[in-house]
Amino acid sequence: MAVRAEDQRVVRTIAALRRGYTDLLSDCGMDQITVKGLCSYCRVDRKTFYLHYKNLDDLKHDIIDDAAEGLCQRLKGDLKEDIGTIYDFFDSNDGIYQLITHEGQGGIRGDFLHRIFSSDAFSGYGRGADQDIVEGYLYSIFYIYSDNRRRSDPADTKRLCGLCFDLIRNGLKKD
Repeated sequence: MAVRAEDQRVVRTIAALRRGYTDLLSDCGMDQITVKGLCSYCRVDRKTFYLHYKNLDDLKHDIIDDAAEGLCQRLKGDLKEDIGTIYDFFDSNDGIYQLITHEGQGGIRGDFLHRIFSSDAFSGYGRGADQDIVEGYLYSIFYIYSDNRRRSDPADTKRLCGLCFDLIRNGLKKD
């Protein structure tokens, strides 16, 4: 019997593996997670894991794809509001943040940020000759947030959002 993608058991299992992985990321870090440990945590057989994923990297990409799609759907095309939405997303999704900021995960981080900043919400900014410069400004949204998060006395997210908006808006002005 072939397993159908819409089978609710499959949907629940995949959701449990995704949620379990991001929970474990927040609790113990990426280097400590194994397929065996994840399956034990999620109460899923290892054969079931391998039915859906080749390895943990395959699961990570699935998690990031799903997270990027969900975040893109929340963006509205209003730069200031969207910066706040991105910051709120990371504030409430620590596992995703841990995944894309972990050392050695630059490819995943780059894929995630590229999906966000090439989404329809950001399509009105810098298409053309200055696109690389504009993308640099947009990527700064993430790196400023990340730097702020590591500080012992981080700035208020709303204030940080306003500062980033001003930086990008001023950087995009044409003389």
